[in-house]
Amino acid sequence: MYAMVDGNNFYSCERVFRPDLPNRPVIILSNDGCAIARSNEAKVLGVRMGHPWHEIRQMEKEASLQGAETGVPGGLQN
Repeated sequence: MYAMVDGNNFYSCERVFRPDLPNRPVIILSNDGCAIARSNEAKVLGVRMGHPWHEIRQMEKEASLQGAETGVPGGLQN
């Protein structure tokens, strides 16, 4: 059996496995390095959908922005 899932706000899956992330800006990156999911905190910083990582990487240190690549976090696969 296969299931196709369209996850809304997929950044919240990162927060399940990373308890240090609540209230911090989080983005999920596509395989080509573009933002495809953004937390509300990241949106406030001006991160747009499709925003390339190389253009917003400086926010990683300045605003504690956390980027994660696509893929299903280990505990959600089963």
